[in-house]
Amino acid sequence: PSNVLGVFGLSIRSVERDLDDEFSRYGRVEKVTIVYDQRSGRSRGFGFITMSSEDEATRCIEKLNGVELNGRRIRVDYSVTDRPHAPTPGEYMGHRR
Repeated sequence: PSNVLGVFGLSIRSVERDLDDEFSRYGRVEKVTIVYDQRSGRSRGFGFITMSSEDEATRCIEKLNGVELNGRRIRVDYSVTDRPHAPTPGEYMGHRR
């Protein structure tokens, strides 16, 4: 458990304000990040929410996991990371053959 939540299954119409409004009903939201595709600028359908405490994050999971937001049923869980990964240039960064 942590105070950082991953939100999955977002509609491409969802914006940071939508998530802030929903999650702030169950605690203090410190940061909202939706991950966007660099080329198209469209949402990739997931994001991260940083709550002010683990208790508030747990309450958000209990209340918001499986609810409908902008026509899509979202999944809310603790995030393994506390921020999106750094963008890559769209190719494998390992050894060249």
